[in-house]
Amino acid sequence: MLRRLGVGEVVAVSVSGRGPFVGGVGGVVWESVESWSRGEVDLTVVATSTARHVGDALLFGGCSRAVLVEKPVALVARDAGRLGALAGVCALSVSSPLRLMRAFAQVREWLPDVGDVRGVEVVCESWLPDWRPGRDYLDSYSVVPGEGGVLRDLIHEVDYCLALFGSPLTVAARLVRGSHLGVAVESRAQMCWQFDGFSAGVVVDFGCRVPRRCLRVTGERGELCWDVGAGVVVLRSVVSGAVMVRCFPGDRDRDRLVARQVGACLWGVGGVPATLAEGIEALAWCDVARESDARGGVPLSMAGAGVFG
Repeated sequence: MLRRLGVGEVVAVSVSGRGPFVGGVGGVVWESVESWSRGEVDLTVVATSTARHVGDALLFGGCSRAVLVEKPVALVARDAGRLGALAGVCALSVSSPLRLMRAFAQVREWLPDVGDVRGVEVVCESWLPDWRPGRDYLDSYSVVPGEGGVLRDLIHEVDYCLALFGSPLTVAARLVRGSHLGVAVESRAQMCWQFDGFSAGVVVDFGCRVPRRCLRVTGERGELCWDVGAGVVVLRSVVSGAVMVRCFPGDRDRDRLVARQVGACLWGVGGVPATLAEGIEALAWCDVARESDARGGVPLSMAGAGVFG
């Protein structure tokens, strides 16, 4: 994909020592971070395990014009504060491909047409064993306590909700751990985000065999629905009875989304990825959700949860 974008040289640094795994990039491959010969690059993509994100971003940020860190930006929001050291050194973005979807732009454009928001429903349900074909999901960081879990893996929903509706006043959450997947991390999170005048029900789950990913916004003048998986946005007006539909089949192409995000980081075209501050805020509300669950599901504000100490 980088080649198709016209990137002249690709350098892969393996942190696992699996040289043959990264050898397919057709560029320069360093077998380990220790053996890497430092040199100036236009973009560094940090796609290591979550526990390494902050350290790797700091390590490579000094020689990069831009850095794109996979989501979530850190294990917890407090850890991500160390990345402030890169301010002014490089342009740092947090992976947020849903923001780069054409359908997301359409949702943003049509959202004012529903009038005052009365309610929001967000669902993302999927089946973790299907995420990485050919790899045992039990070997993935997704199931490592303190590093994985559905709140970290499906933080995309948290991110786009913040982008559309702003910060909630409080979040209440209940988490399901273990379940039929046989993992020790949370596999399902049911959250209630309370805003001024409406609430949002947010459900993320990677233990569902039948995938479903959607947004539904009801307002005084209509209803707005986004089927994320299908790339379809529907606006229904209760005033005129009109129904408008927009389809974006290109949103289903993962490589195209990745290319769009890389293009945004390299050349500032195709959209705007999440900033470091936005990536930290999304992570912080996930921290609030975990703290709410630990206290029996009580609604908590950012300050009340003590996320930043």
